[in-house]
Amino acid sequence: MTMDADTLAELRLTLREVFAGASTAAEASRALAELGWEEAAGADPVATTVALFEEQGRALGRSRALDDLVLAELTGLLPAPTGPRVVALPYPAGGGEPGPQPGGIVLGGLDDVTDIVLPIRAGSGVGLIVLPPAALKAAPLTGLDPDAGWIEVTAAPDSVSIADMAATAPGAVGDAGPAWDAAVTAARRALAAELVGVGWAMLALAVTHVTDRHQFGRPIGSFQAVRHRLAEAHVGLTAAAELVGYAWRIGDARSAAAAKAVAGRAADDTARQALQVCGAMGLTWEHPLHRHARRAGVLDPLLGGAAYLERELGREAAANGVSMEAVL
Repeated sequence: MTMDADTLAELRLTLREVFAGASTAAEASRALAELGWEEAAGADPVATTVALFEEQGRALGRSRALDDLVLAELTGLLPAPTGPRVVALPYPAGGGEPGPQPGGIVLGGLDDVTDIVLPIRAGSGVGLIVLPPAALKAAPLTGLDPDAGWIEVTAAPDSVSIADMAATAPGAVGDAGPAWDAAVTAARRALAAELVGVGWAMLALAVTHVTDRHQFGRPIGSFQAVRHRLAEAHVGLTAAAELVGYAWRIGDARSAAAAKAVAGRAADDTARQALQVCGAMGLTWEHPLHRHARRAGVLDPLLGGAAYLERELGREAAANGVSMEAVL
């Protein structure tokens, strides 16, 4: 079933209200549940999921929607949760492969969370460990975008050995196999949509600035050089949005990787163009543009940044003796 354009537009307006009124991921997720999000998403899973993550990116919002997507792919491997469950995503090394120690980044915070799923390198595969937050050391992730509210969780120094933990933790899975690959694929599609949403927000801020500001008696946006910069950003974001939709419809890992790579590049290019046309004002702490640029900067490396994914797709093309167009 496909949702009509008017209904989808109304849904996006509702999502904007949700993210504007929620200060935490838990609040946003509760608001979505109260609105009957599952029923709405079931009517058109692709369009509604893309809309959710794009609007989350536009608003610089937080929710547990990404955790829900990842956990949906792991259903059957883990015991039923007793309360809100989240996933610690590996970050940011390489393509987001888990390391030999349990830990990672929880995107939605730990409010009312009962357990955390931690991927861990298990031989040549990926294992999963389910632990309560009390069993881990948690600290706010500072750095480029502290406003994201991400939490870094790691094994406590005085905890039992990793081998004992993996053997005794409830719901420990020795090798998640293709389920983890499917989870990463779904997460990359969602993150690509969120990056596109962040990009649209930056473009809107830039358009507003060049429309309101005047130079030599004319709006800055009337100058050809400015218009070309923003037009290029618009083309890049439009192409990325189309590829995100394609990746959701196709559903394979290759299209998801391509969508995330293209979305990461488009968001980065939009940030550069927006900062350029906004001039010195756009570089100030008071202007909101920096918040979106910083969010794009931390979302891109999550589960594989644009540069990493482009190299992987290029290696695949070279190994198969085909062009990049054939890989995509």
